[in-house]
Order: sequence, then C-alpha cells, then structure tokens
Amino acid sequence: MTKRPFTVKGERATESLQLIHSDGYALRTAAYILNRVPSKSILKTPLELWCGRKPSLRHVRIWGCPAHVLKGKTGKLEPKSEVCMFVGYPDGTKEGFFYSPEDQKVFVSTNATFLEHDYMIDFKPRSKIVLEELLSDEIGPQPIKVVGPLREKTTAPDQTPKAHRRSGRVSMLPDRYTGEA
Repeated sequence: MTKRPFTVKGERATESLQLIHSDGYALRTAAYILNRVPSKSILKTPLELWCGRKPSLRHVRIWGCPAHVLKGKTGKLEPKSEVCMFVGYPDGTKEGFFYSPEDQKVFVSTNATFLEHDYMIDFKPRSKIVLEELLSDEIGPQPIKVVGPLREKTTAPDQTPKAHRRSGRVSMLPDRYTGEA
C-alpha cells in the first residue's frame, strides 16, 4: 500500500488523496504539463523542441477529479465501473493513473469517464484567506466630472404588438386521400 505516514499523532486523513503519496504524482503531473506548454523565453514547447512536432493537449484532465473507471472482469449483477480519483499520466501513453479509495491502490487505465463538470460545480476552495471589503468612506470623496451635456430620455409612444405573419399557402391533401386518382 502507498499510504502517507502521518506526522502528528491526532492527525487523520480527511480526503482520499491524502492517503497516497500524492506529492509525487502531483510533481510528475506538473512536469508532464509544463513540458507541453510554451515558456516565456522560447515560444515553442520543450516537447516540440525534442520531438519536432506540436504536442496535443486534448487528453489533459483536472488533477484529482473523480472518474468512472471500467473494471476488468465483473459478474452479471456487479457494477461495471468504480469511482476513482485521477492522479497523473504514465510515461509514453495517453492513459491515466487512477487511485481507488476502496482498494487503496494506484493503477493505470484507459477506460475512464471523467466527471470534470460535476467536480467544478461542487468545488470548494480550501484557502482561508478572507478579503476585506473597502468602505467608500475610507477611499474618500472624489469629484464627479461631467463630460458633455446630458441627453434627455425620450419615451416612445405606445406601440401595439404586431400580429405574426401567417403563410398564405393553401394546404391541400394529396389525390390518394381525396379519392380522385
């Protein structure tokens, strides 16, 4: 098992990603993404300089988002997939590393449906920074400048709603329905 040892005696893992060595997967994923985006000094990506072709970013996913990963062999009444957490990219493939909270294992899979949209809706920031609101009195009164003459509002006379245009086409039944054929 790849559990992270806890330093404080009373500390417990509150999330499933805290149970694994997620720092290693996070650093590996950060390096993977940084090799595929351009830098300020060079307008090409590092991977483009090494391989000579522009890398695709279509397979990049949100780190830590839940995904339904297809299980290998299941019985008739067992679920075909399980919810796992996406934790990184393996070398040389477009697959992904997934962490299973039930088995407490990290594995590689290509068959996954990512729940990124649901993850972003339920996202709650962990930051405890509180922004203070500036009061208008602290800023001080500022003079208002008038640029030009103000336009007077003109009200339009009441307009009656126009009737919808109707087609002038006369619909007729085919001859086979009228009995004239």
